[in-house]
Amino acid sequence: MMSTWHRVAILVAALTAAGQCCAEPGPRVAEPLVAGIAERNGGELRLTASNGTTVTLADENGCDDGPAHCAQHTLVSHDTAHRAFIVRNTYYESDDYSWVSDETGAKVDIKGMPHFSPNGDLIAVAVPSECCGFSGLQIWRVQAEIPVLEWQHEPQDYWLFDFVTWRGNRTVILSATTHVGGKFEGKLVEGLKASLNFVGGSAKWQLIRPEQARR
Repeated sequence: MMSTWHRVAILVAALTAAGQCCAEPGPRVAEPLVAGIAERNGGELRLTASNGTTVTLADENGCDDGPAHCAQHTLVSHDTAHRAFIVRNTYYESDDYSWVSDETGAKVDIKGMPHFSPNGDLIAVAVPSECCGFSGLQIWRVQAEIPVLEWQHEPQDYWLFDFVTWRGNRTVILSATTHVGGKFEGKLVEGLKASLNFVGGSAKWQLIRPEQARR
């Protein structure tokens, strides 16, 4: 008998092939706009750094024609503590975030919502996507201008990870979802506790998966 997960996997594959896997961008939420610093003109978001550099992010409104020209850029916050504008980029089948320096206008794209460590030196990202785009974990190190990717993990089997909290500055607590007893035939188990620990050296970070899920 075909399992529920097997049926879902087939459905997702079919929807992806048809370009209907995920919803297109919806109505834009309210943005923390400030005249002369973060402004919007229709589909254009303009961010002005303290050195006078302007970064313009323009929406692409071709969502009805498929994912090729479908994008919406929404200012989530102006994080003055870290001297950055945080922008959510929503596409036809996925989303990600941009960090734009409010000092120089330098920009880097991050795969998911950034979660800062207590000391502000690190960013944890957890994206539990079953459908489209990136699914996995990232650790970024905050530098003087923009963050630098320090570690990344994309599961090769069925694991979904959600961010829960930082424990100090060296451990990220995660919530995990997986199948116990086989990818298709096994039982779907949600809310398992996992963690990401700083170990230093060339590995830098170690993912600790739940013991229950290893059986």
